Amino acid sequence: MEGIRATDIRESNEKLVKRFLMEYGECTKMDIANGSGLSHPTVAKVLAEMVETGQAVKVGKETSYGGRCSDKYRLDYDYHHVLILIFTTDSLYYQVNNLAQKKKESGTIPIQGETHILEAADLISDVRTRLPNIRLVEIGLPGNILDGRLVYMATPFYLVGCNVVEELEKRCHLPIQICNDVNAMAYGFYKRHIEVSLKQESMAYLFRNHSGPGAGIIINGKIINGFSGFAGEVCNVWPPQDNLMDEVKSQIAAILSVINPRYLVLSHDRTIELDTNALRRFVEELFPRHTIPQFHITQEIPAGSTPELHFTTEFEENCADGLVELAIESIFP
Repeated sequence: MEGIRATDIRESNEKLVKRFLMEYGECTKMDIANGSGLSHPTVAKVLAEMVETGQAVKVGKETSYGGRCSDKYRLDYDYHHVLILIFTTDSLYYQVNNLAQKKKESGTIPIQGETHILEAADLISDVRTRLPNIRLVEIGLPGNILDGRLVYMATPFYLVGCNVVEELEKRCHLPIQICNDVNAMAYGFYKRHIEVSLKQESMAYLFRNHSGPGAGIIINGKIINGFSGFAGEVCNVWPPQDNLMDEVKSQIAAILSVINPRYLVLSHDRTIELDTNALRRFVEELFPRHTIPQFHITQEIPAGSTPELHFTTEFEENCADGLVELAIESIFP
């Protein structure tokens, strides 16, 4: 038991130092000790082991103010790479990033027939020959994800019912995680545009392409999935609408009424035209003034009381950003 406990403590200390370096970049031993609560000798021992194994590097000295200059350390960002895959019905996009989120390689492979799993496994194997430091694969899939399995899609797709995680881990011998693609879009947009402003509040992301709608919900920086991973499946908002604009209005009304997020992001395929002014007028006419999304908070309404409405067509970038964030957070929880 003592040996197990010592191992657990050592691993916990190492994770804490890594997470601190991930958050703050270049740090001295004293920076890490003061910020993490670990003792200076513990930090020194962890850093020495990380430098020896190649996980961290020395990056010079701190600025001198008359005393002895301390060494500064940072993670070796290329010690770990993450691979993301985005599945669509007819293509497979991949991207490799290091821990600094620098893109190392990317591309798109067309998919013909029911070959997504085989193509993905071959792709992972191929990429690892060039970038062997891949530690985790994060996959974005359209539809309802539960326990590594795609369990529901509004449109027919042969992978429904398939345990994607199990199938790929069996072939690739790497940790595999999957996430609903619109949840990944929501998380990517949140990390890039909302969290950076230190606004830890609720956000909903409504996406539309030619395959149908989807939504992602972020509360206090976390993706909300619901008990069965079904949260955000707005294709089921009733009653169904014949007109695209009416359908989007209905989904917006459901989101604002049930969730009332501080930020509402409307995202769509570039080939789909949405009348954003008409959507803005719709919510202004339907909802009480203090609840409606606007581009700018007016002076008449107290700051912080009015949701903000954002439009974006960068859904691929948002999805990739979100998957990379989720993958890195899994390596450094």
